[in-house]
Amino acid sequence: MASLGRNSNIAESELRVLHQEVFRWALYCTNFNHDLAKDTVQQTYLKIVEGTAYFGGKSSLKTWLFGVVRLTARELRRGQERYITGATHEAEELPDEVEELLDETFAEPDWESVDAGAVERALNELSLLQREIVYLVFYRDMPLSEIALVFDVSIGTVRKQYHRAKVRLAGLLK
Repeated sequence: MASLGRNSNIAESELRVLHQEVFRWALYCTNFNHDLAKDTVQQTYLKIVEGTAYFGGKSSLKTWLFGVVRLTARELRRGQERYITGATHEAEELPDEVEELLDETFAEPDWESVDAGAVERALNELSLLQREIVYLVFYRDMPLSEIALVFDVSIGTVRKQYHRAKVRLAGLLK
């Protein structure tokens, strides 16, 4: 098993298997800027080899890797004035009764009748954090618990933001 620098617990073959998904996530994290996404993946791999990003095994390799890519993309975007980053911070908790009321109030739309352009426009109305959560849930089939690890926030924050994104999308797509 060929290991990667200080991350002897990661095999190069494991990264090769995940590379396509990592690059697609990097594209998403860089607002689909192909060059910046390539730089992000390269910097991510450098961090792994140098040991500045260390995989401790507390989550799956994919989850950890997505988190490193997201943080690396944010660092690179901040270094370029033309990219605007959204702030992600802990959201205020809503009481369970309010969450239940919101669930009852907003019914899911008929997704079969929604056109792709309308969905894209609605997604662009969400906050950056909400868009990223929706992307990981629907396009990467990632559970909310792993998404919380990617963003380094509580599972409650992810659940809340995911719920708010669904409610907002439902309202925008009516």
